[in-house]
Amino acid sequence: MTEWLQVTRLAAARGLRVAPHAGDMMQLHQHLVGVGLSAVPPLVEFIPWTQDAYAERSVVREGYLQRPQAPGASTTVDPRARHDWQLRGVGALRAR
Repeated sequence: MTEWLQVTRLAAARGLRVAPHAGDMMQLHQHLVGVGLSAVPPLVEFIPWTQDAYAERSVVREGYLQRPQAPGASTTVDPRARHDWQLRGVGALRAR
């Protein structure tokens, strides 16, 4: 978090925007770009298929990301996704 804030402050001081690589943690990164100090709208990488993993999904409407409004970081994993995507024998699921 500290490094992200430092980078966004440096970029904002130079009139630049920063777009983090969202990867599989887009739900967290959408909050990080929301705290950027730039006068222009922030950028975030949006990977639609990652939304299947989360209970609270992000939505893009007319090019703008609408963050989930539920309390928390929006990173609760959807139980169906955990069942469908988790490697058998790793973590909470048992090999069949």
